[in-house]
Amino acid sequence: MENWSNASSIGRRSILKTIGATGALAGIGGAQASTLSDTQRAQQSTEGTTHDLLVRGVGDPARYQFTTSGTVSGTGSLESNDSVDGNRGSGRVAWGDDRFRFTGEILSFELLEGSADDVNVFVDGQKVSLTELNASGASARTLTVDEPWQTYQLAGQYESPVVIASSLSYAGSNPCHVRLQNVSSESFDARIEEWDYLNDIHYDETVGSLAIESGTHGLDNGSTVKVGRTLADHTWSSVSFDQTFDQTPLVFCQSETMQGNQAIVTRVSNVSSEGFDVKVQEEEANGSHKVESLGYVAIEPGVGTLHGMAFEAGRTTIDGHWHSLSFENGFTNPVFLAGMQTYNGSNPAGLRHRNLSETSVTVKVDEERSLDDEMYHIEEQIAYLVLESNETPLYVGETIPEMPHAPHGATLPTGTHFHPSDATPVLRASDVTDYGAVDYVADPFMFVEEGTWHMFFEIVNENRRPDAPIGHATSSDGLHWTYNQVVLTKQYHTSFPLVWKYQNEYYMCPPTGKKVELYKAQQFPTDWTHIGNAIDVDYYPHDPTFVRYKGRWWLFTERGNENVMVYHSTDLEREGWIPHEGNPVVTDRLQAGRQGGRPIVVDDRLFLYFQDSVENYGDAVRCYEVTDLSPSTYADQEVSGSPVLHEFGSGWANNGMHTFDPWWLGPGKGWRCAVDGVRAQESSEDLWTIGIVDIPPTG
Repeated sequence: MENWSNASSIGRRSILKTIGATGALAGIGGAQASTLSDTQRAQQSTEGTTHDLLVRGVGDPARYQFTTSGTVSGTGSLESNDSVDGNRGSGRVAWGDDRFRFTGEILSFELLEGSADDVNVFVDGQKVSLTELNASGASARTLTVDEPWQTYQLAGQYESPVVIASSLSYAGSNPCHVRLQNVSSESFDARIEEWDYLNDIHYDETVGSLAIESGTHGLDNGSTVKVGRTLADHTWSSVSFDQTFDQTPLVFCQSETMQGNQAIVTRVSNVSSEGFDVKVQEEEANGSHKVESLGYVAIEPGVGTLHGMAFEAGRTTIDGHWHSLSFENGFTNPVFLAGMQTYNGSNPAGLRHRNLSETSVTVKVDEERSLDDEMYHIEEQIAYLVLESNETPLYVGETIPEMPHAPHGATLPTGTHFHPSDATPVLRASDVTDYGAVDYVADPFMFVEEGTWHMFFEIVNENRRPDAPIGHATSSDGLHWTYNQVVLTKQYHTSFPLVWKYQNEYYMCPPTGKKVELYKAQQFPTDWTHIGNAIDVDYYPHDPTFVRYKGRWWLFTERGNENVMVYHSTDLEREGWIPHEGNPVVTDRLQAGRQGGRPIVVDDRLFLYFQDSVENYGDAVRCYEVTDLSPSTYADQEVSGSPVLHEFGSGWANNGMHTFDPWWLGPGKGWRCAVDGVRAQESSEDLWTIGIVDIPPTG
């Protein structure tokens, strides 16, 4: 069968290959921008080498931000609206120059205002286009998949990428695998596909995925990766590499079309330095299958770096029992892929994994049972590939929940499709078991990481002192919650426990009297230590929220329920933040003066949620977009679909709702939101309780 590999596509994609031995752009490559091979890049540059970045304004004002794999520092040319923070830089330029220094590689460069015609970008003195800066050679991430089709966007720019997504985790025991379709330069579709004899209803699973440009990729260890496409049906066909490998490679191959609707796996055999054999395989009870397009990645075993991602590739032998596999090196955010290399057993089967950690994983061959209940599969040789992800998956690893809180294209969660009756309370006062006869629970804020949903909330027992500590509950899906314990108790009332993560540290900011205190977790989620006061003022700053936006930390709070107060700092842990020059930036706005939920950023636009207290405290929650924000300016406007929350019916929230914490679930899924509601005060049952509601991706 003819090989569709296009070895020249990477070279055509960029002028970077013309730099040659000068190494002027050697630091641009890596996860998002490489067209030099990793071997060339390793020869020309090291991670510690310092490079110059110049952003020149040549038209209308342009606002930009960029990230690198190393560190960013400023020079004397930076102005007040330019900033650097760790591996990131940002600024605004108009007919002038901004100069930065950086180590590592430029991962992305994004225009937030203006067009590509308004700026010229130079790296080490040579001009590069924005397309080149954002071109992607490869990206790896762990996906959450279920049985409906979902669309996953690719980071960066590709011409003809191949996507591999295998093997599945083991949340559900029914044999299954991942099916792909609609692989394009921008996205791909994926779903869990159970075998045809099953009901095709399955638990959510995770799967490692690799998107990589078609062609030949050189690695820093001197080895090669070949990426291409071929066609196959239920009969064996052969694929020949355009050049032979020095040693037998590992082959990862997967169908990327749906020409036939029957469930299939891709089987590989006779892997050699010159090529491999491949076919698709339906369940035993079925027969032939239509021709499908398959993508493949062939990589030599070893350790090294693939477009900025550390990797380990190897082979081992396993069967239908669980086998432990230890990695040679540790990974902070491992993406695990595996594929069978042999056809020792003819029964249709795939691979499953569980217990993935930084240093190991457990794997087995997972055979289908359409003809009989026998499911043991004889030994097969498998290939595995572990990569350090160069994308930040949703709520995994060093994720900052509020920036960005949702990926490009997500729809703002508003009240347009919100049905409060769906938000049956998931936590009540009676669920709290370690703080006496609790009167109510309220102010829920979630934090999601590594498959666990955490919720922090206010507990009120009016007959106990202190009367309001912070409680904690957990969930595996964000829908069904189990109370854990009180995690923070002070000698005064605490509430509104917004929690977030920044640079691998966890923070909480419950308001306390006339201060906004900042807490850091010593042992997340149960042990918190006061590390300082962001502000210490002469009024009561209720319900403060924090957000990192455009290179600066912002604190939003209120004075008297109707005046919006803003503070800012470049250092999160700084004692005494800088007041906004216009404080109060909004006055006499009782319908939207006090914060009512986590700030979120969608497509670089900042949205705040405010409590409506015109008639009563906590009647509703309104959503406003911040249209102008700087240390000296502020403007906002209410969005369509606001208010987001409001009193309804005669049930648990018939007298108001005042907290809203939305979390993005992913493409096609929308938002999962923590909310609270209050009964009419004449009722003695529950008063404030906490609910969960899903808002579809349409808003």
